[in-house]
Amino acid sequence: MRFSTDRDLARATFLNILANVTPVVLGLAFLPLLVARYGHDRFGLLSLVWTSLAYFMLLDIGLGRALTQLVARRSVDGRPEELRSLLATSLAFVLACGALIGTVLVFTADLVAVKLLRVPPGMEQEAVRAVRLLAALVPVTVSLSVTRGYLEGRRLFGRSALLRATVSSLGYLIPVAACLITQDLSVAVAGILATRAFVLLAGLALCRRDLGSGGGWMPARAVLRDLVRTGGWVTVSNVVSPIMATLDRFLVAHLVTLAAAGYYSTAQQVGNQLVMLPASLAAVLFPIFASGTSVGGRESGRLYGTAMRWVTVSLAPIIVLVLFIADPMLRLWLGPAFAGNILLPLKILAVGALMNGLAQIPFSALQGSGHARLTALSHMVELPIYLVVVVVLTREYGIVGTAVAWTGRVLLDFALLTLAARWSLGRGWRVPAGSVAVGAIVVACGFLGSASSLWPVRATLVAAALAGIAWQLAEAYGGRRAVPAGVDATLPERAV
Repeated sequence: MRFSTDRDLARATFLNILANVTPVVLGLAFLPLLVARYGHDRFGLLSLVWTSLAYFMLLDIGLGRALTQLVARRSVDGRPEELRSLLATSLAFVLACGALIGTVLVFTADLVAVKLLRVPPGMEQEAVRAVRLLAALVPVTVSLSVTRGYLEGRRLFGRSALLRATVSSLGYLIPVAACLITQDLSVAVAGILATRAFVLLAGLALCRRDLGSGGGWMPARAVLRDLVRTGGWVTVSNVVSPIMATLDRFLVAHLVTLAAAGYYSTAQQVGNQLVMLPASLAAVLFPIFASGTSVGGRESGRLYGTAMRWVTVSLAPIIVLVLFIADPMLRLWLGPAFAGNILLPLKILAVGALMNGLAQIPFSALQGSGHARLTALSHMVELPIYLVVVVVLTREYGIVGTAVAWTGRVLLDFALLTLAARWSLGRGWRVPAGSVAVGAIVVACGFLGSASSLWPVRATLVAAALAGIAWQLAEAYGGRRAVPAGVDATLPERAV
């Protein structure tokens, strides 16, 4: 696929959004059934299973991102044997690492299930079985990350989106089918393992179809050195960032209760889904930045600003809507008892979702343009601060404190990444003033408008938000032709 216009970029982004929307729709439909059938404690454990699966996707030691970057660059040369060696070497390495991590998890399953998660009496053996099955999922899941990295490096976003949509959707459908048969959660995890193994085989078949027949399928030490060198600092981010993104749920299970982990994870899931458009756009932009900054740095800088504006335009109205209608929406969806436990954490997390969404763009730009060291250093600065704050606030205020700590962390993350992008990539790589203004209005909506019963306050904040969004929409249309011109000529046309 060539990105000669914004329409091509929008099409690829739409495919990624579609892959993210499908499991969201399934989650909205089946979450009440899962809560009712499994109960609050088992649902809390299931939410941690989902969290673990998301984290496993990032345990590829940075090779997924490195593979995308190298494939995007070497596709210019048109030598398929190099691409075959890249894929084979990546798969061999992550399979070995995944098997090692999975083995450790098998032998520590009792410690994790009983001591760390503190499952209620009567669920211990079920939890241990689930953790051991999760261990078998590690090498399968990291291999899926590598196949996705290859397909996105080749700009086969349709095939990549199909794989992700299938994996994510089955992550909901398998537990739904299992809960209708038995309450034993390990049955659901076993079903997820079987289906992910099948999807991995399908993904490998798609990669082989793109590469065709020929030599170069053997792993090579020199290729591994290139991958590790490219993904070295990416590895640091891929280890540290997911720890910060998922640790809060396990801390809630350990410091509060397993049921509270279910409440918080549900609120966090809703907040994460708000970021699906920025995440989808960032996935499309990464190979463009990887190949475009050396071709047209100024044009890539304009693309960066345009992407920021589109994130603001698409995300801010949804977040404002959630802040004002979350209470009736949750009561209708999950019932008054469950909704009462997650309402305030959800509002706090929704405010942080805008900062998290905007941070996807500088993160993708820095890593794609070869400045992964800066993203890694940013995350290393954040980690110790976040660990102290989240433990203290969770002990004192429960899941509300956890939500405040998470929102504070993503605000710091956004600030550090945007400063790093401007410092390393040039003055043209800056956050649009309108995006900052709309972000401030959203924060005001979260901490003033949603808590106020005075309709003039709410009306004023909503009017200000709409005015800021309209401003950014006009600016975004003004920069819609910001795709790097040099990318058209250097990348071959690909079928999706």
